[in-house]
Amino acid sequence: MALDASIWCYLWDLEDEGMDRALDVIQGELGATGISVAAAYHSVDELRPHDGVSPRWFRSAGGLQFQPHGSRYCGTRAKPVVAEWLRSRNPLERLAESCAKRGLALRAWVVCCHGSAMAARNPALATKDVFGAASETWLCPVNPDVQEYLRALIEDLTHGYRLAGVELEACGFPGGYHTHRHEKMGFAPGAVGRLLLSLCLCESCRQAAAKEGIDAAAVERAARVDLEAILRSGGPEREAASIEAYLAEREPLRAFLAWRGRRVAALIGQIRKACAGTLTAMRSGDPLMTGAEPAQVAERCDGLIAQAYGADEAALERIAKQAAAETGAANRVTVGLNACAGYARDAASLVRNVGRAAELGVAGVNFYNYGMIPPARLAWVQQAIRYGRRQG
Repeated sequence: MALDASIWCYLWDLEDEGMDRALDVIQGELGATGISVAAAYHSVDELRPHDGVSPRWFRSAGGLQFQPHGSRYCGTRAKPVVAEWLRSRNPLERLAESCAKRGLALRAWVVCCHGSAMAARNPALATKDVFGAASETWLCPVNPDVQEYLRALIEDLTHGYRLAGVELEACGFPGGYHTHRHEKMGFAPGAVGRLLLSLCLCESCRQAAAKEGIDAAAVERAARVDLEAILRSGGPEREAASIEAYLAEREPLRAFLAWRGRRVAALIGQIRKACAGTLTAMRSGDPLMTGAEPAQVAERCDGLIAQAYGADEAALERIAKQAAAETGAANRVTVGLNACAGYARDAASLVRNVGRAAELGVAGVNFYNYGMIPPARLAWVQQAIRYGRRQG
């Protein structure tokens, strides 16, 4: 079976470059079989390298990259936020029509819980840390209104546009993502501190955990004590104990983390039912922090996207094989590659990586990100796709 090769894209880049021109390059020159376009995104500050694109700097607070059908969101208090750059336009409709005419598979790439625009509009639905501070960038995946919003969002997209499928990103708790703020921290939290800071103890988490016999209050007390100790000491110069050893002595926290994993997996199961197309989830971040345990997630969707940004062939093979073990088969894995500067060293290394992915029998490869890849590097992607097809 031929290797599927898709390009991650931002709708604003396609619009400003000229949609038909960009699709001609993606399909006709690069040889891609599909594109994955951001349909719900967080804040962005992008310097764009393509010829003729204006403005050079694209800045947005984020939000939905299409015009939602309000009737689908009646069952949730979460209010959808449309990205301000769209105004009343809906270029996703034109993109869907163009892709259908060309026979180019169109997938929606949805950043689920990470979004400053949504958190600002819906502050009561944000995660809360052990100190009671609400996040300005992250919605809680356990909150019933957030769950219904995400279900409605996927239903809206897959029933309203001609999509081959949906790719989920950040469908869980914070996993060390950037916030687009200049945070100040004069201590080293270490792995334990980062885990404890990732915990959400909002009202929804407390209530839902209590219904399943989880003592969230005990988790909060223990986490605060340990975090206060880290704050006083400034954090470890090197880790004194592994996360495993730390958790071995803290049964309430172990139970709480396992419960979070079950809740995130259940949410993806709800989304699967609403999705009229394939559903894949990005495998990224520490599962202890995100709650997105890969094997549990894979049971409830059609596959995983394993990111191998900057990896050499050996590292790519380890990443792909790990994801194959979690999904049960290599053909349920898509490998994510980054062709931008700082990740792909040269054309030869990108070509080798795609060839190795094809030899391993993965379903496909996704390249990040069309509007950010300098024009000279697009030829690298073209070479890699051609080679991958021959190897596959």
